[in-house]
Amino acid sequence: MIEIRALLWDADGVLVDTEPLNWQAWEGLFAELGHPVTLAEYLPMVGYGGHENLAELCQRRGIAPDADAMMRRRWEIYHALTVGGIPPIQPNVAMVRKFALHDPAIRQIVVSSSLRPNIEGYLVVTGLTEVISQIVCPDDRPTIRRKPAPDLYLLALEQLDLLAVDCLVFEDSEPGVVAAKAAGLRCVALPHTFTLGQNFSKADLVITPGQPRDPAAILQCLK
Repeated sequence: MIEIRALLWDADGVLVDTEPLNWQAWEGLFAELGHPVTLAEYLPMVGYGGHENLAELCQRRGIAPDADAMMRRRWEIYHALTVGGIPPIQPNVAMVRKFALHDPAIRQIVVSSSLRPNIEGYLVVTGLTEVISQIVCPDDRPTIRRKPAPDLYLLALEQLDLLAVDCLVFEDSEPGVVAAKAAGLRCVALPHTFTLGQNFSKADLVITPGQPRDPAAILQCLK
């Protein structure tokens, strides 16, 4: 069984089910512009940064984007969709708690491309504020590159004063897995409906929807 000192959790798509809302926000934005986006077109983009996705979608449509204005409008649509709340991904939230019971000495950290206020809200809705001991996000270093660049994970190792071998990452998307592996970290992929079609060949372990999420079994598989 591997020895780990910290679990590094992605947030969107791992702890909270934000991906359907993100999709609806992109769909709504481009529908307003008269350039609809299909779900099939959007799915490969899940896990990448918003500005990168905006540039790609605009380029495909020959639109010269006003990036700031378009991103503001996308966030307006997104926040309107979240008024009713953001649902936790209960099997993964339960897994966080199981790991806390399995070994309370293991630190549990969120490493996410989302901004800190959003992540703090996620921890409230999941009830994990007492379990997650730290958040690492772009607020800590605004010039940092988002996933699939390894920067956020390298920053996490720096802030935690840990080596890559000490940590285990949980990600839901291909860009997240690529980021973790580029930082030298072991990574468990937790794909969902929006990411099942992505390439998780770089992951050390893939747990698909409905499969068990037992800490001891996961660590044994990674031995």
